[in-house]
Amino acid sequence: MFEIKPETPYTEADLDWHDAKSRSTIEMNDPSSRPTIISTFLESYDFSGKTMVPFFTSGGGGAGKSDEDMHAACAGTATWKPSHRLTSADSDQELSAWIDSLAL
Repeated sequence: MFEIKPETPYTEADLDWHDAKSRSTIEMNDPSSRPTIISTFLESYDFSGKTMVPFFTSGGGGAGKSDEDMHAACAGTATWKPSHRLTSADSDQELSAWIDSLAL
C-alpha cells in the first residue's frame, strides 16, 4: 500500500469544484493542467508481475484517456484490469460484484 501525496498539498479552496477557478476544477477540465502525481508514481516503481486495478470516483464523466496514460507511464510489465468508476450510488452488492469480477 502506498500513500501518494502531492508536492503542494490541496487546500479546501483548491478542492471547491463549484469554483471554476479552483485547482481541482482546472485540473479536471484541462489535460495540460492535470497533476502528474500518478504518472510520477507509476514511473518510479517496477510493477512487473503486479496486477493494476485502477478505479476512480466521479459523479459524472468516464475515465477518458486515463487507462492509456497510466499504461504508458507504468514501469515494468504489469497486468492491467480496465478502470472502473465508483459512485456514491453504488451498493455494497455492486461493489462486491465488481471486486469478484476481477478474479484476483
